[in-house]
Amino acid sequence: MKQRPKRLKKGDTVGIISPSGPYREGQLEKALPFLESLGLKYKLGENCDKRWGYLAGSDEERLHDLHTMFSDPEISGIICARGGYGAARITD
Repeated sequence: MKQRPKRLKKGDTVGIISPSGPYREGQLEKALPFLESLGLKYKLGENCDKRWGYLAGSDEERLHDLHTMFSDPEISGIICARGGYGAARITD
């Protein structure tokens, strides 16, 4: 039997992290109003806007953001601002 996450509904909070590379300038600024138009609130990961070489922070910083969002009872879903090879470095 497949398990599916709960559907997001108006008033829910989504966590936004960058588990790989940093988001491109201007991208997040466009996405946040769209999330708000859906009735969603959001929390940005502490390291979401960091730059560490081609990654959005060190492996430890990006992993911290992921763990923080999973453990936050207010977060109903997690959105990755950008994907890429860096995520494989923090998934065990």
